[in-house]
Amino acid sequence: MPNVVFDNSKCESCILGKHCRSVFQNSISIYENCFDLVHSDVWTSPCLSRDNIKYFVTFIDEKSKYTWVTLLPSKDRVFEAFVNFQTYVTNHFNANIKVLRSDNGGEYTSNTFKAHLANHGILHQTSCPYTPQENGVAERKNRHLMEVARSMMFHKNMPRSFWGDAVMTACYLINITPTKVLNDISPYEVLNKTKPHIDHLRVFGCVCFVLVPGDQRNKLDAKSTRSVFIGYSTTQKGYRCYDPSTKRIMTSRDVKFLEDQSYFEKSGWESVKDLADSTADRAASLQHLLTQLGLPPMNQDQSAPANNQENLGALHRQDDQIQDNLGALHRQDDQIQEEGVNVQNERENDEEINEQGGVNQETPPEANVHENEVHEEEAAPAPTLRRSTRQRFGPEHWKQTRVYYNNQAVAHPIQAECSLALLPSDHQEFLGKIEQHYIPKTYEEAKGIKVWMDAVNAEK
Repeated sequence: MPNVVFDNSKCESCILGKHCRSVFQNSISIYENCFDLVHSDVWTSPCLSRDNIKYFVTFIDEKSKYTWVTLLPSKDRVFEAFVNFQTYVTNHFNANIKVLRSDNGGEYTSNTFKAHLANHGILHQTSCPYTPQENGVAERKNRHLMEVARSMMFHKNMPRSFWGDAVMTACYLINITPTKVLNDISPYEVLNKTKPHIDHLRVFGCVCFVLVPGDQRNKLDAKSTRSVFIGYSTTQKGYRCYDPSTKRIMTSRDVKFLEDQSYFEKSGWESVKDLADSTADRAASLQHLLTQLGLPPMNQDQSAPANNQENLGALHRQDDQIQDNLGALHRQDDQIQEEGVNVQNERENDEEINEQGGVNQETPPEANVHENEVHEEEAAPAPTLRRSTRQRFGPEHWKQTRVYYNNQAVAHPIQAECSLALLPSDHQEFLGKIEQHYIPKTYEEAKGIKVWMDAVNAEK
């Protein structure tokens, strides 16, 4: 075969059929000072944290590799987080951010964000569309943070709602840990020119005991509270501990640790689905919850609906059936009362006739026996009762009532019970007066009520 040289780069058919992504070259940019280049990215959590946090934003200094993490309830708070970070850098390090590198997310490309960067002379570098590799420093930092956070949570069986505390603790540990990228020097040492202290580090999620101040306990109370260690305070020299029984966070330096013990036992709670907003999803989640706890449903022969729409329709049909049953019970109750009144009237009439007959004439004993036998034979067949043909309806406030519950999971749903007759009399009086007092929802409403203003003045 003769030597044939063919250039594929100039063949349109080959380009259309064989085109692939270009190779990423190693970066050769060198930044001499800290904060000359700052990387940033936003990470989204699949579930809410214990304080209703859904996102966190990272800011990474290119020179020192030091990382700052800010927890956010929504993405529209990214601009506020960057402004606070910029002010922090200017005040504490006497430096200015020159370049900000991020992706093309809407939280970074908004008009407000662009105007702020332009006013402060900050160059904004964004990655190409569908090319997260160009923002690889921030992407890899997110992966590093989550790997450390997940490992700490799995080690002590921490619930998923503590992911925010785990991420903040992971960021704190990464910043004081030596890395090969910096020649076995920690980011903290590069940024602050001093070695970090590590003698205060404790195991995340372990059992801890927080000292209770003497003013908050009496002579017979316990001197400490059993809690779980969830991280380090950034504004105080103390440990952050969480008490699940009271759902309070305590920051204290007087803490004793049992680092080999986990506060939470390993269980199947992590596989439980979050309760959704729709009724069908709530019913399905409740059924799943009982299954995870090992409790069989009340009606095992009834299979779950195929999808949420069928489940919702079944709930509506159950609600309509409940309303029909309630109406039938009330109609039956009225009929029984009418029948009882009719029977009572007939008995009174018979007694009056018998009394009149006994006074006017005397009957021989044989006639009385014969008459009693005749009455017994006549009383054998059930008398035909007169029934009202008037149509009856339930109370008006039941027409718009929608009762939703899962009859496969709850044996005796309290939602279907509307009567207060079984409650004690004092409880009924309390429920009757509970809505008589109006509680203001805002301070403006409370200013117009003398009782509330007197209470406010008494607390001053």
